[in-house]
Amino acid sequence: MSSEETKGRILEAASEIFARDGFAGAHVAEIAERADANVSLIYRYFDSKQGLLQALLDRFIRAGQAQRDELFAGQPLPSTPQQLDTLVRWAWDYLQEQRDLVKIVLFESLKSDDPDAALMELFDKSVVSRLPPSLARRRDDEALELDLAVFFFGMMPFASFLVFGELWAAHLEVDFERARDTFFTVFEDLYARDILERLKHVRAENQEEDV
Repeated sequence: MSSEETKGRILEAASEIFARDGFAGAHVAEIAERADANVSLIYRYFDSKQGLLQALLDRFIRAGQAQRDELFAGQPLPSTPQQLDTLVRWAWDYLQEQRDLVKIVLFESLKSDDPDAALMELFDKSVVSRLPPSLARRRDDEALELDLAVFFFGMMPFASFLVFGELWAAHLEVDFERARDTFFTVFEDLYARDILERLKHVRAENQEEDV
């Protein structure tokens, strides 16, 4: 069996056990047993339990980028309300499939003082990397406002609803699908359409600079 196949089995086992026990409660020895691999192999391939989580995050980001590029024909960012609606609903479905990993990333980042925590990496690779290079490098007020809006008013509410939406709906005795669809509407009206307008302005600026 190849090393890549072994790595794949280890990652699948880690994903299952992290989902069941949480990151803190998971044990490398049990992951190795579930994957039918030696503990020494896990440390050779991934260095640590943290390395396993990082590898799962990398795989999650790569697969998401591939799906998104296929869906939008390689277009980095949505440019119309219709594309925006498609992106929001695709993102929900994709993140829902990896809900346990999203929860772990959120909770581990809350416990960390590391500026390169997993949540920041997710932000960089899924959002910042798709901005026009000239904007991604900027630290002026306009760029800062866009980054703040995307992270604190976009990613975090979206992730929060993903993690707590079912609990919230149950608390209010509301059908979850109805709550989810209403969230999409509110999310687009209060946040995402404003981002589209900001991006249009940035695109126009870039075109003027290129002239």
